[in-house]
Amino acid sequence: MNASRAGSEIERRFVATRLGRIHVAEAGAGFPVLLLHQTPRSWDEYRDVLPLLGRDFRAIAMDTLGFGDSDRPADPPSIELWAQGALALLDALELPRAAIVGHHTGAAIA
Repeated sequence: MNASRAGSEIERRFVATRLGRIHVAEAGAGFPVLLLHQTPRSWDEYRDVLPLLGRDFRAIAMDTLGFGDSDRPADPPSIELWAQGALALLDALELPRAAIVGHHTGAAIA
């Protein structure tokens, strides 16, 4: 895993999943909250929200497969594929439960 700091409270890294590498930005600890961005954006949509949520939760903003710094999938893009990517990320992070928050396309994925 590569890790870098984006500001003082956000950690960025790559997580290997069964569907490819997924880029995430995280802040905080506690019950996980997965944030899903609209298409064609990236985790950056949640840059200002992560530290706020991180006060009480483990806030995780992912780049949907094929967007931001996440790997491009071999299969054609679809809501179903992006949802599989979100579940693959949660599996790779060993998180059996999480709250899911989505904006626009991210809401359909959720």
